[in-house]
Amino acid sequence: STQSTWGHFLSVYFFFVACLYASNCFSSPFLNCCSETSFCMPRKKDKVPPPGMKKDPYTNFMKKAKWAQTLRTSTLEIPGRKIYKEGALTVSHALMKNIFVERVNVMQNHLGDAGITEFAQMLKVNQTIRTLNVGVNEITDVGGVMLAAALLVNRTLTCIYAPGNCLRDDTAAAFAFALKQNRELKYIDLTWNAIQDRGAKALAASFKVNPEFNFDLGQNRIGDEGAKALSEALKQKMNGTLHSGINLWQNDIGKAGGLAMAELVEQNNRLISLNLAWNSIENYGASAIGKALCVNVECGAVGPVTDEDIKKSGERIGR
Repeated sequence: STQSTWGHFLSVYFFFVACLYASNCFSSPFLNCCSETSFCMPRKKDKVPPPGMKKDPYTNFMKKAKWAQTLRTSTLEIPGRKIYKEGALTVSHALMKNIFVERVNVMQNHLGDAGITEFAQMLKVNQTIRTLNVGVNEITDVGGVMLAAALLVNRTLTCIYAPGNCLRDDTAAAFAFALKQNRELKYIDLTWNAIQDRGAKALAASFKVNPEFNFDLGQNRIGDEGAKALSEALKQKMNGTLHSGINLWQNDIGKAGGLAMAELVEQNNRLISLNLAWNSIENYGASAIGKALCVNVECGAVGPVTDEDIKKSGERIGR
């Protein structure tokens, strides 16, 4: 259809642009200068000042000495500091060749696409950071694809937390593409975004080449088609790899998606938990999952299932 063709074109376009960034083919368009009376983002040729400068309203919530001390520890926790894209440039530059910080939390900082692009550029160089939290930062597919493109270079990062943004199918597809080449990334939190069935199908396909990877898609919009794609992919994955859990809470999943999940539960031998709360799988879908739990009870593979309908159904069938 015209819509799917246009969506595919945008996906290819965004990823192509991201790859150009990842290869340093051109400089960031977000590095704009401003008036002499205000603190501004330096041009590419200018030296980026360290964080904590008195005239820097984006990072001076800590003094320069405190910043230097913090950057020599294993964790940088600065959530809710409103550093914006300007502070993102300063902080990411300080982290670029840092050999101490392994966990970075910049949640709720109004980074936007420009700010996350600076962190993506940093990740191409940094070889120490293992966990990055960029949740609730107004990031769209433009920034999400930039972050995914950095994974084509970075081989140190193992966990990305990006809940509560505006990420859609293009970001999911970009992550899926990167995961076919990057085996070091183990987990991505994509909860509270707007990923639909196309993004879920792309992530499901990545399991074929990267079965160790796991993700959280709670509160998205993958629907029945996305649920069926994940079920098919995870049936194959379960044969040899422990999967800690599947979180598809509030994802517009109906009866067809519930039946697909029931097949997965019945056939898996490595699944620990399943969350289908706040969907519309109806009684038939819930009963099918409950019956599957009884069939698979001897292996003890499925632990807590948070959807109350599924629990009750399983209890009734097991009597």
